[in-house]
Amino acid sequence: MLMQASRATAVTPPTPQEVLATSCVIYAENWQGLRYHYPDGKEAFLQKCLAAIAGKPLVEGLWALRALMPDGHADFQIYSSDAPSKTYPLMLTYDVTTQEVRVAAAFAVSLLPYVGKKVVAMHGRPILELLADRAALEPQSSTTSALEIAARTLTATFRKKPYPGFTDTIKIAFEGQETLETTAVEWETVLEEQPFALSRNGYPSFWGDVEISEENGYCLGEMEVATSVALGGKTWFWWHPRGLRFDLDAIEQAFACWEAGIQKADGVVLDLRDSSGGGLNALYTVGYQFHVQLPDRIESLVSDGDIAVAIMIAEGETLGPKTAAGYVRDVERTTPEAAHKLTRWEGPLVVITNGLCGSLCDVLAYHLQSRIATCTYGTPTAGRLIGYDDVHPVAPESGIHVDLSLPFDEYLKPDGSRWEGDPVVPKHLGNGSIMEALQACGYR
Repeated sequence: MLMQASRATAVTPPTPQEVLATSCVIYAENWQGLRYHYPDGKEAFLQKCLAAIAGKPLVEGLWALRALMPDGHADFQIYSSDAPSKTYPLMLTYDVTTQEVRVAAAFAVSLLPYVGKKVVAMHGRPILELLADRAALEPQSSTTSALEIAARTLTATFRKKPYPGFTDTIKIAFEGQETLETTAVEWETVLEEQPFALSRNGYPSFWGDVEISEENGYCLGEMEVATSVALGGKTWFWWHPRGLRFDLDAIEQAFACWEAGIQKADGVVLDLRDSSGGGLNALYTVGYQFHVQLPDRIESLVSDGDIAVAIMIAEGETLGPKTAAGYVRDVERTTPEAAHKLTRWEGPLVVITNGLCGSLCDVLAYHLQSRIATCTYGTPTAGRLIGYDDVHPVAPESGIHVDLSLPFDEYLKPDGSRWEGDPVVPKHLGNGSIMEALQACGYR
């Protein structure tokens, strides 16, 4: 749903400063996470926001606003932008266990030898300095997630969301004084060859590595990546759902790789790294798939801002009592009928997470911890649990088309405590391969 939050008309085109000021007001009144980070309240945030955007052009001003919001669901898209969408043909990741940046994927065969190498500098600056600057520009719901996403975006820029300082060529320095100079390529060209090079969250993903292909034994489905590996005489089925947003009416197609590979499995690796969130029906479908008992009701707190309330009303939702923290909302959910078409798994399960597993992926990871015969490995999840909708600060036909992702609906843990900013931490911390995950979980 897209709501118009402006009186601007095509007759009087808005200025960038008007768009930015309206954006500040929208977030000040409707951002449910504001109370965590600005204890002095909405007015204090508004004044800080207006000062941050003062005199800035549109793109720079939107980034200044974004830097004030440590919330993984806060975002913006500039549809009227003509900036290029480009990437260097490799992807970086941040290992929170070693505090190192490494190449996690190559989007070109010629760069495969660099996968796994430790990066020490880019743009002639120490890589950890660049990482801290980027994390401050686009803060997330948790520090670990901010650093992980910062590493991903150091090599990319997008037309609708141009990252500052992106150049067409880059020189990367690796540990051991090795260097690489590479040229940016169009994202469109990369995605034609490697359609999973972007996660469903829109960030560069290691699932786009050129080695992940059908020729190399992977099943690549509409919403899945899967393969089977042997260890200790057992067959482990490694399954990655790209996100928890799929069409229940076409569930057989969405789970084609799962159904093809689960039949001969002795154990399953559920790889939630880079998995995005999605809808509650999809969450309850995957919960049923793995014999996870999910609650019959989910409680959330909705911002008391006019736009947030209007979104709920327009969607036919019922709000409960208003509290100092927002409107209480109870959502009832059961397992969708379509889930019964899936082959279920209740045997050994290894779950792998990272800082891009957020929103309802966070919820799934949280509940999987209590599942019998389950071991968790990886790095903390995103801790991103304030649901969002898209709003316009001004009417798109006014000449400036900007969408703001507005986090206004905060999901709570089953005990009613805060979930936002509290990532799921796996039992075994690591950023290694599937074999390292299996070995950490005691499988040999």
